[in-house]
Amino acid sequence: PSCVCSFDGLQRLSMVLIDGKKRIVHGGHRAALLVAANITKVPVIQIGEPGRTPIPCNALRDQTTTLDFFVQNATRRMVPALSKLQNTLVLWLQHIQEHTDMVLFKVDYPQRFPLDVKYGQDVDVLVRSLDIALAAVAEIGSPVVHRLSPHQAHVDHYDNHGIAVRIDLYEQFFFPNVAWEAPSKNAVFLSAITVTSPAGLTWLRPTILHECRLRWLEYHQYKGTRPSKKRHLEWNRQHGCPQFSLK
Repeated sequence: PSCVCSFDGLQRLSMVLIDGKKRIVHGGHRAALLVAANITKVPVIQIGEPGRTPIPCNALRDQTTTLDFFVQNATRRMVPALSKLQNTLVLWLQHIQEHTDMVLFKVDYPQRFPLDVKYGQDVDVLVRSLDIALAAVAEIGSPVVHRLSPHQAHVDHYDNHGIAVRIDLYEQFFFPNVAWEAPSKNAVFLSAITVTSPAGLTWLRPTILHECRLRWLEYHQYKGTRPSKKRHLEWNRQHGCPQFSLK
């Protein structure tokens, strides 16, 4: 289970507990959200079954992992409601980061994410392993996956009108039309900054320097065919990014 789940106002492990008769005894609200997102298969913990214990949060790795411990030490706070597509996105991202490292980049306002994710929007994610990330998403839903290359894939959530939200997964950065080297995956992961969103998702973002460089590279990669990419130059200007120049 993921480290943080605050849909009901509690910050704790995002686990669903069932008893010997497979009745939910803890996590009913989370289960209802899963049903609403058309997700029918998730890992659960069955009480009394040997060898099945919840994974502790990183900050509590050395503590005894019991339900009472986490409830007693929970941080209570108000959590804004998520739309259906935002909830699906959060569930997918949580499950990916349970299996492999990930960094979200080109998030315009990290402290608002995912509350500002709109219908049809892309979310760009660097992952340590693309194969592991795709396998993780497939465990909890029915995404439409397009493998664009050995190092990039689209994971799409459809509704009756089309693509509701897309996760654009990268295992490495690649800008063949720009004579500038992209930041390495290891460099981005080593310097990444932790962010906790209002929805309870804890995730990593790049440093401002890496973010500036990635946006600048993407603009120059697609400037001849996709004028909308000019927004990255505006973002860089607003955030005081260094002035890069083509070699």
